[in-house]
Amino acid sequence: MKSLMYKIILSLTLIVIVQIHFIAVERAYGEDRTTNTTPPTKPDPFLRPESKGNHISESDILFTIDEADRESTVKKKSKSEVTQDLISEYLKKGKKYEARNILSDHYFKETDNKKKSEIKKKLDELNKVLVFSRTPSPDAVFYKVKAGDSLVKIAKKFNINYAFIMRINNKPRTLIKIGERLKIVKGELSLLVDKSDYTLTILLNGHYIKQYPVGIGKSDKTPVGVFTVDN
Repeated sequence: MKSLMYKIILSLTLIVIVQIHFIAVERAYGEDRTTNTTPPTKPDPFLRPESKGNHISESDILFTIDEADRESTVKKKSKSEVTQDLISEYLKKGKKYEARNILSDHYFKETDNKKKSEIKKKLDELNKVLVFSRTPSPDAVFYKVKAGDSLVKIAKKFNINYAFIMRINNKPRTLIKIGERLKIVKGELSLLVDKSDYTLTILLNGHYIKQYPVGIGKSDKTPVGVFTVDN
C-alpha cells in the first residue's frame, strides 16, 4: 500500500516538474508570433488592371503606336527633304553639275505631276548653263578648230550630231574658223520616249538634258522597245 502511494506521489511530482520546465522555456524564448510579409511592389506603369466588363478604357491607354510613329517622323527627315537640302547646298556652293544630276534622278523617281513640272523647270535652268551655253562644265570639252575641219567631221570625231554642236555654241550657220574653240558635249546621248505623257527626253549619260512634246502615232501604234538612231 505504501509503495503504491509512493508511485502516485512520484508521478505527480514528475508532471509538475515537466510543466514548470515548459513554462520556463516559453518565458525564455517567447511564443512564435512572426508572420511572413513581403514588401509592397510598385505598380508597373505599363500594366494596368482591366476595367469593368473586361474592357480597356481610353484612360488606361498610355500611348498608341501611331503617336510613337509620329514622334519618330518629326525627328527624322524624309528622303525627299534630305535630297532637297543636298541640292540647295550644291547650288549655294556653285556646283550646278552635281545639283543637276541629283535633280535628274529625283525627276524620274517622282510620281506627282506637279512636283515633276517644278523639277523640270529647275533642270532646264541648270542645263541652259551646263549644256546649252559656252560655259565650261564637267561633261563637256573645248575643241580648237584646225585646218581642214568642218562641223560634220568634228561631229563624227566626237560621235555627236553637228546640229547639236551648233546649238551649244549658238552658231546660226555651219561656218567655222581655224583656231575657233567649240564646246563639245562628251558622253553617251540617248532618247527616252514616254508614251504615257507624249514626251521625248534627251539624256546625257543617263541624266536629263532637254524634253520635247511628241506624237506617238495614230491608234497608239508606236512600238515599245529600245532602238538605235543613226546620225
